[in-house]
Amino acid sequence: MVSLADPRCKASKETIEKSLTAHWDDDLLFMLEQSYHFYLYYQKLTQNCDKKIENITLEYLSQINAGEAEKECLRALKKKAPKNAVSIDIENYAFQIWGTNLMRIPGISDAALLRLIAELGHDFTDKFEFYKAFCCWANIAPDNKISGGKRLSSKIPKRKNPVGQILRFSANSLKANKTPLGFYFRRIQAKSGYIPAIIATANKLGRIIYTEVKTKTEFDESFICMNEEERLKRKLIKTQKELEKIQNQLKNAPEEESYIEDSEFFGEILF
Repeated sequence: MVSLADPRCKASKETIEKSLTAHWDDDLLFMLEQSYHFYLYYQKLTQNCDKKIENITLEYLSQINAGEAEKECLRALKKKAPKNAVSIDIENYAFQIWGTNLMRIPGISDAALLRLIAELGHDFTDKFEFYKAFCCWANIAPDNKISGGKRLSSKIPKRKNPVGQILRFSANSLKANKTPLGFYFRRIQAKSGYIPAIIATANKLGRIIYTEVKTKTEFDESFICMNEEERLKRKLIKTQKELEKIQNQLKNAPEEESYIEDSEFFGEILF
């Protein structure tokens, strides 16, 4: 039982072993045995489901990639989840479908990749002329209402889209990620809040995915990496301009009117 302990436990194996030493009731041991058998049963069902998905994927590949030569897939080298991970090589299958490995994008897991294949298909970029149309369809772009050149509102429409939900979950996983996308998430969060940061990062993920599949190129972190020094310089220049504006307002402000503290004068006005 010590070997089944969660790897995040800070206690040593000896400490866990001592804590398990006790007088266990027969009914509790029976319940534990039943739960363990249920766990094994559901794990077997999950593996059967993954095999069925793999068979469907191979059948789909035979229809869209008939006669095409296989390309080498550049692996993402990401750590898979220790529990309930996808047991099939979905990364390689997605590469054969789209011609690029979307798993290399930060925040895109094997489970998210599997769901994107099911929702989008191999030719989704042909259905949208630009990435903006794709992000609008996925409901990860604000619905800007403009009248007379002035933006009245920019709320996200209240409608559900499976692709948009996948991208939002992927964006949420970047909140502590030490990549340019993670820095982008935290910068938007500090500026506008948590929910706008999820929407903005999901929108950026949608743009990256559309562009990669459309151009058949691999993810390059340098294309989205913002020079931190240049960003701080622009922020300093903007702050200096705002400070100068406030100083000019103080110089041009009218002097405060002097108030007469004569009680008789106020008495004449009041009465």
